[in-house]
Amino acid sequence: MNHYVRSSSINYEPVEYQSDDIDYLETAIKCVELFQWLSRHFNGKNFSFSDQELLENKTLAVEKLNTLLSNKIVKACASCGVKLDEKSKFAICEECFQNKRFRGKRRGSGYGRPSSGERQRDNRRKLGQKLRGSSTKGGSKKTSRSSGKRTSNSTRSAKFKR
Repeated sequence: MNHYVRSSSINYEPVEYQSDDIDYLETAIKCVELFQWLSRHFNGKNFSFSDQELLENKTLAVEKLNTLLSNKIVKACASCGVKLDEKSKFAICEECFQNKRFRGKRRGSGYGRPSSGERQRDNRRKLGQKLRGSSTKGGSKKTSRSSGKRTSNSTRSAKFKR
């Protein structure tokens, strides 16, 4: 900021994009982006750089960083964490699959247990049956909304025929 206040030139310093230091590349790319933002914010006053050179250098640094980061990524079993082959189609190792050790949500009705969706449907059905009450010979008994007393279907229909 002192350079800006004194109207001194603020120069762009290229990133050493061939570096293998991930922390350096991350920090340098952030600095370049800050430099670009400040340049736009202050309408380029006192900032001296070539747009093309800056973008080219930043692109090379980002590509190098992506390469370094992608080399660090290793496929591992989602259940036990053992390293998987790069060409593995599944996120679980063969041993965990054979032993049926899975993490996460189960799909369908695995292991003889109903799925959560099936359990919810059963619970709703049971709750609905409790709320409706059990059937009797003279029709189902229901509670009248106005009086709170139980009436049979035949009595209720007689009320509305008048």
